[in-house]
Amino acid sequence: PNGLDALLVNGDITNHFRASNNEKYITEASDVLINNLPENTVIFYSLGTSHDADGFNSTTNKSGKKQREAFNKFLNDRFTIADIETEDERVNKGYKHAVIKDYHFLTLDNENSSYSANAIKWLKDTLKEITTAEPNKPVFVMTHIPADTTLDGVLKMYPQVIYFSAHEHIPFNTPMAINQNKYTSL
Repeated sequence: PNGLDALLVNGDITNHFRASNNEKYITEASDVLINNLPENTVIFYSLGTSHDADGFNSTTNKSGKKQREAFNKFLNDRFTIADIETEDERVNKGYKHAVIKDYHFLTLDNENSSYSANAIKWLKDTLKEITTAEPNKPVFVMTHIPADTTLDGVLKMYPQVIYFSAHEHIPFNTPMAINQNKYTSL
């Protein structure tokens, strides 16, 4: 088969999340991608706290559940077709697991500038399960903001990890964009 198997969108799907216009912006972003990709291309995404999730820092919405509910409602089904989790799990937890062409893709939404204890535990458990079953196969992990000390501590236990972050907007074609120490980081 020809074409693009998957498109990874690592946050900043929209410029700003606002309750008054989120349907418009999310639907527009979804339509642009859907209309410009081959029909069989899977789209896997994480939310970016700087644009997609304005309000993650507020006292009433620390977990970002409101944003995940909106994105889950207004994005086309192709954004979740490969997800293993149910809609309820994606919305309430803020982390996802998909299998695309027999490769595992994991993503975590951050809360403020770090990751919840539940998200870190889920990542540890999921990486252990995947790498025990397939120790020589890469596992792709995405977060919008770069790994903090806690997340880095988990990732460095798995040399199979290829980790993507996006918040810093560094192009992949520069030497400073890749780090291959304990795991591969882009």
